Amino acid sequence: MNWQKFKGDEIAIDVILYLFGAGFALATIFISAFPDYRLWGQSAIITYGICALLSIVLWRFRKKDSGNSTFDLRILIAACAFGGALLLPLTTEVTLSANGSNLINTQNEVKVVEQGGIKVAHGQSPYVAPPRKPGSSLLSPPVAMPVNNYFAYLPGMTAFGLPSSTDEPKVLTDARLPFLLVGIGSIMVSLLILKGSREIRFHAALVTCVLPTASLPLVTGGDDLPVIGLMVLGATLLFQKRIYLSGIVIGAAFTMKLTAWPILLLLLFVARDKNGKRAGVKVGVVSLVIAFPVIASAVIGNPYGFITDAIRYPLGLAGTHSLAASPLPGHLLATCLSKWKPEVTVSLVLLSALILIAFFKRYPAKDVPSATTAAGVVLVVATLLAPATRLGYLIYPVDLMMWGYMLQRISIDERKIKMRTNWVEPGKAHDRKVLQSLSR
Repeated sequence: MNWQKFKGDEIAIDVILYLFGAGFALATIFISAFPDYRLWGQSAIITYGICALLSIVLWRFRKKDSGNSTFDLRILIAACAFGGALLLPLTTEVTLSANGSNLINTQNEVKVVEQGGIKVAHGQSPYVAPPRKPGSSLLSPPVAMPVNNYFAYLPGMTAFGLPSSTDEPKVLTDARLPFLLVGIGSIMVSLLILKGSREIRFHAALVTCVLPTASLPLVTGGDDLPVIGLMVLGATLLFQKRIYLSGIVIGAAFTMKLTAWPILLLLLFVARDKNGKRAGVKVGVVSLVIAFPVIASAVIGNPYGFITDAIRYPLGLAGTHSLAASPLPGHLLATCLSKWKPEVTVSLVLLSALILIAFFKRYPAKDVPSATTAAGVVLVVATLLAPATRLGYLIYPVDLMMWGYMLQRISIDERKIKMRTNWVEPGKAHDRKVLQSLSR
């Protein structure tokens, strides 16, 4: 095999990504303490390994000038990876969970979202207000509760738990199924409406839909995937100057999780319409029309429960041990200095702000691609320095940086095509049409 030639080939990137997935799956099998993670790893390592091997064989035996047929085969291999690393283990774990099997331990977020949906379907608040001491205010430290009582989301997330309130079989009402439909569906719609290099879009699909950055969290929990899907769809629509549609999508993401707010707020600052005029106000107004009634109704219905569950608990200030406790700097510092946890939390917030101010001063967000990438940086800092955090939250910056890179590449290609088109003489209309078609 000519390795120098292989290194410069697009299929080489496929192989590297599949091998990364196989290595990650192998590490998960031996390191993870959760049975559902190990079950995913057993299916994923075989799938990614076979796909890497198939990609090498495809590179070795493909014929010259077989671009379209080769690309179709790469899509087929990616579909096999999606089925074996995501759909198969997801179906297995959903079925085992519905049958009450002891072989797996369904992650807390799935149960919490389903319970929240059931409560909303019966006219109740998804937020549980802990007992309050006489004379205490809304900002008084809450009494600790069991972790399954905390609905650590914004009220829009209850939509994924609504199927659990029906009489349908449990295997059909698992919250991971709507997580899959909304998350992967939003990403695929974004890729389909974008114009530009099919190679960069293909690799973006691998990262956001096929690799462990998507398959593992979706199989074992999945509540972050629909948020990520709506975030990238909103960014894509804004990149295409579809102001009102992007506002609707951003507003929907606003209602689900506070994690979505950094990128969405950044996008408002760089939003422009088709005439090049700033459109942040228009996007913001449309988003608020969607998000404000949903969030306000939850706050008014149970203000103390909302503050405790959606704000205090994610920050580790609810008086109980959060399940989001990966050994990252912020959590370790808050644990070592637990007597001063509120002060430590404020200090970490200020430190994060200083780091991000320095970053934006050096790399200001000027357009949608740079804002999307910058949002990934924001979430890296937030994940590392948050008092209560998980390694799994790093899927946000990975996906956002990949998406920002893809949009940047497409933007550069579009500018090149526009320059070449403008150089064509007015009488050569056919040549102009050919150049314009290259951007599609």
